[in-house]
Amino acid sequence: MFHFILTRMLHLVGIRQVILYVTDMAKSVEFYEKTFDLSHVYPSESADWGSEKWVTMDAGEFSLALHAGGSGVRNADFDLVFYTDNIESVHEQLVARGAECTGINRPHPGVAFFSLKDPDGFSITISQS
Repeated sequence: MFHFILTRMLHLVGIRQVILYVTDMAKSVEFYEKTFDLSHVYPSESADWGSEKWVTMDAGEFSLALHAGGSGVRNADFDLVFYTDNIESVHEQLVARGAECTGINRPHPGVAFFSLKDPDGFSITISQS
């Protein structure tokens, strides 16, 4: 019985990509590039980001893919979370870059986070725990 369970397990290695369906590719590329310093993976450059249908950006442990043609309808239950080891510094830097961030919330000892929205209204949380 035990051997059967082990051989039936999925061998997933993690989440490698998150896809966001966006309504304005140029605004979204600019937001993630300038707000979070994400670099373009595909295409590596473009004369007109607004004409691109798919843009992949390096977000560290995963890639963030922006897909053109989003409906603009947002699910309130979705949250893209980035982690940091210095929440105060990241908050200060994002506010200085023009991001409209909430204040830092500290609901429990050792846990801190704040939120903001991207141009399409996707919720983004920056967390330290």
